[in-house]
Amino acid sequence: AVIDASVKEMAGQLAILDRAYRGSDYLAGRALSMADLFLAPILYYVEQFPEGKALLAKHPNVMRAQALIRARASFLDTAPGGV
Repeated sequence: AVIDASVKEMAGQLAILDRAYRGSDYLAGRALSMADLFLAPILYYVEQFPEGKALLAKHPNVMRAQALIRARASFLDTAPGGV
């Protein structure tokens, strides 16, 4: 029950983020910002769970933007387990 409620809440939040990333690689303007950097590790951990991975797959703009961040040397150098 707790997971189901969390998945529902997360779906709504990811839909908002997907709209925010529509037409842009970044949340706040045309360059990487703290907004993107704060979000990256959260979404990394969300994707580690089957429910989160399934939800993220439904939000292509979020996944596209996260792929760019995850390709950065700074993300790769600091990611747990060396992504």
